[in-house]
This record gives sequence, C-alpha cells and structure tokens, in this order.
Amino acid sequence: EYQTLVAATPKDSLAWSDFARLRVYAGDLSGAIQACRTAVELNPRNHDALTLMAELVRGQFGLVASIPWYERALEVEPGNTVTMLELAATYGDAGRARDMLSMTRRVLAIDEKNAKAFYLQAVLAARAGKYDLSRSLLNRVGDRLDTLAAVILLKAVLEIKAGNEELAIAQLRELLLSQPDNLKLRRLLGAALSRTGDAHGTIDVLKPIADRADADSYTLTLIGRAFEKLDD
Repeated sequence: EYQTLVAATPKDSLAWSDFARLRVYAGDLSGAIQACRTAVELNPRNHDALTLMAELVRGQFGLVASIPWYERALEVEPGNTVTMLELAATYGDAGRARDMLSMTRRVLAIDEKNAKAFYLQAVLAARAGKYDLSRSLLNRVGDRLDTLAAVILLKAVLEIKAGNEELAIAQLRELLLSQPDNLKLRRLLGAALSRTGDAHGTIDVLKPIADRADADSYTLTLIGRAFEKLDD
C-alpha cells in the first residue's frame, strides 16, 4: 500500500518517512535507510525522518555516526524531549558524559519531573562511582520506570554496592526469567552470586556465557573461581 503511495506521490517527504518505518517493521534496514534519505532530501526539516535515521544509523554504523542526525532533528524541534533524551543516552554510551548531563538538564528545564532524565543522570553518577548520588537521583524516578530492564539493572548494581547482594539477586533472577539471553544481566547476577559464595549458582548462571567462543575474561575468571571453590 505504501509502495503505491510513494509511487503516486514521490515528492511527499512524510510518505517516504512512513514507508521507512514499514521497512523497519519488515526487517529491511537498508531499504529503511534509503527511504529515510529520500524523505530528508525532499524535506530537510522532516523531524520524524531525521530521528528515524538517527536510530537506524546508530544500529548499523554506531553511536558516533548517529549523533549528527539527532542534533539535526533537534535543530528542527529544539524542545522535543523524546529526541533530547535519545541523544542524551547516545552521548553517554559514546563516552560524552558532559554532553549527556547538559542534555538531561535541558530536558528537566522543560519537564522538571521527567523520569527518564533523572534515570540517565543516575546512570551517569553510577558510572562515575558516585553511588549515593545515583541512588538519590533514582529515588526521584520512583516506580515510574520499574518495568524497564535497564532500570532494574541499575537498581541491582546500587544494591550490590550497598552490600545488599541478596536483594539484588532476587531482582536479577526475576528479570532473567524474561531475558535469558541478556549477557550483561547474566554477568551481573553471576558476580552477585559469587560475592555471596554461591558457587553452584554462579556456575549455573554464567555457564551459557563461559561456553561461548567469545567468552570474556571477567566471566571466565568468576566461573573459574566458582569451580575452584568446589575443588573441581
């Protein structure tokens, strides 16, 4: 249907950006990128096309490559907090902590109770080793993001740093039931179990990672110590 639409209205930028999203749903990422490029060429101020292009570029070519697209989108809609938060998270993952903090502050200047902005600031504080500050910022989020895996992971990290490994383990085990292929989650749960001296639990959780050809040294060290504890 949309192929017919863009064929009938080849100069309609919005039709091309809608078609790009359909390509994403169909799993055709290269087709989606090409449709986005067409949409932007037709209208350089198509915010939807710019943000979708940023998402696609981030997945295909990496964090740094996506940043200019997010920044172009914000030039079109400078007060769009959704785009601002996506850019803030991308800044953070790309190691640009100051830019991440600045962007979250811009969001809070618009929406002083924005949960995701406080969450991103909590992540930033935790990365800097400021765990008390991270916990304080996360408290401002309340329970508004409790269903997000990333938030559960951060809460678990803070519990571990506070010496509450058992509470962290309970949170992580529950999350692992719905995300068994989440390697970051498995590593964190394995580390928490290791800290409590649960060698069998550590092995059970980490074995799917340790058996991989690309297993990381941290996981192999943890599971090795667990086997050693069992005299194996």
